Amino acid sequence: MIELNLKQIAVIEKYLKGEISAFQTSEEDMITFGEVINKAVKLIQESDEDCGDDLIIWFYDKYKEQLSLN
Repeated sequence: MIELNLKQIAVIEKYLKGEISAFQTSEEDMITFGEVINKAVKLIQESDEDCGDDLIIWFYDKYKEQLSLN
């Protein structure tokens, strides 16, 4: 089960809008984005799936899919 808090969801949505970069993003958002990356990496390592070109998009799609099943 993928668990994301509101800050993690917000930073993913910023990423999807192209608002996350090494030079324009707050330290807090970068830390939160790192947490998301760690969760995504853990999930992809546990699965046999291909994440395609973007691990974060794949991960967020999995999260949303999980929500729709509940």
